[in-house]
Amino acid sequence: PHATTLVWLHGNGELPQEYTAMFDRAFLKDHPHVRLVLPTPPRERALVTDPQLWFDLDESAWQRRFLGGAYDSAELSQADFDVMQQIEEAADWAAACVEQELRRAPASRVVLAGFAHGGVVASYAAYTKLSAPIAGCVTIGAPVILPQLLAARVKAPLRGVPLRCLGGAADSV
Repeated sequence: PHATTLVWLHGNGELPQEYTAMFDRAFLKDHPHVRLVLPTPPRERALVTDPQLWFDLDESAWQRRFLGGAYDSAELSQADFDVMQQIEEAADWAAACVEQELRRAPASRVVLAGFAHGGVVASYAAYTKLSAPIAGCVTIGAPVILPQLLAARVKAPLRGVPLRCLGGAADSV
């Protein structure tokens, strides 16, 4: 039986199975009490072009618009709202996976994490979608997408969820 759950959301264009060997080598073989959950994006979504994607985003255009620190004053376009709808749908799906794990392990032993776009969805779900605070949220190489919309949706009881954001020295996020 497991006592801890890690729900891991892969990056866009990746398969969750690509992470199995890495997690096995890194820590699962030495920590059999940890359950690893590797969900895939939901299948039925109107605006997403590839079923392996959590959401569609032209990252180079997004970086030009928002990474200069001007996102608070940037006018939001229909494309921004479409991305937000896709993130909402993916976060609903991720939250449902976490809620299922909360029936198996206490919230204090459940972590939601993700890489790149999976990290975006993980952080959004951890702060806006869950029924209870979890042990933590970890993102790796994940930008904060449309923080002015995220801030308006954070649930008060979830504000205290610990967040660890990791990135490489050459990351532009």
